[in-house]
Amino acid sequence: MAAAQAPGVSILEFTFTAAADMSSAAVGPGPNTSYQYTAVKPTSGTDLAVSPSSSAGSRVVGVLQTQPASGGAAVVRILGITKLVVDGTTPIANGDMLTTDASGRGVKTTTTGAESFAMALQASTAQNDIISAIVLPAARY
Repeated sequence: MAAAQAPGVSILEFTFTAAADMSSAAVGPGPNTSYQYTAVKPTSGTDLAVSPSSSAGSRVVGVLQTQPASGGAAVVRILGITKLVVDGTTPIANGDMLTTDASGRGVKTTTTGAESFAMALQASTAQNDIISAIVLPAARY
């Protein structure tokens, strides 16, 4: 089971505008078929807006914490411990660096030099598992 943020532990969150429907009506991989706890990316051509990460390895702003409708408030964890929907069908181990798949799920980085946005804090071997991860500044590892 994914851990919640501990009291007194620093996190960084920002509220963006949802450029797409990321609520339960969106049929995403997260809780209630939403995009909650998945990676989101900046929306091209729209300032301070995010949308679901839609291509593997795309540049990520952070992890969505809410289930906003299009135009709603999208709270994004930019730094710190978060719940994250992952695809563990390629097994993920504690400490693995994560990138995104085409649905915004965290997947194990298997390519040297690939851009990563988070580190797994729990293992997974199943699709759409929710694990604890730490969101880090995007970097190539």
